[in-house]
Amino acid sequence: VNNSNGLADGADGFFNTNPLRYRSPDEVAALSFHSTSHCIGDNFSEKDSWKHKSCQFRNLCFDTEAHEFVLFASPEQLALEEIIGHENLTLFSPSTSMVNVVSIGGLNSQWSDDMVRMKWFPKILKSEEAATSGIYELPSDAVLIPFHSFAGYNPGHLVWDDWLPLHTLLSTFDLLEDG
Repeated sequence: VNNSNGLADGADGFFNTNPLRYRSPDEVAALSFHSTSHCIGDNFSEKDSWKHKSCQFRNLCFDTEAHEFVLFASPEQLALEEIIGHENLTLFSPSTSMVNVVSIGGLNSQWSDDMVRMKWFPKILKSEEAATSGIYELPSDAVLIPFHSFAGYNPGHLVWDDWLPLHTLLSTFDLLEDG
């Protein structure tokens, strides 16, 4: 069923055929909108833990003006990050920390120096900033994977460096559909 602007009921737009719904600043504020992250695979080495870590984000957002992914940290998350940041207080590294770096794509040991270009993590903003202009949201069952293919033009790299890591991520975070 379409509404007067030609979009499916409830949709304010589309992203890769998925309906988008706009939430006004007032709605965002009333929802206490914030993002979460859950990371696994840390080897606790500051130098190369990013090569082993994978993260699942809830409410991962894209800033259309800055052209970058962002996470909106809740006040509680920011307080936790401040405590974690004091090395003399704790060596604890929770899986929900937003102070992370991960690889944006599959890594191949033969790339050596080029691997550093794959380091990535969304920009962290305070949750109140989401209420300044509102947000567009995908349906709750939509899965978006920010991923950079390093050598996808090569069928072997496409399978082993792209598709296998993507499938592994979906499986690890239980995001594959049964069937």
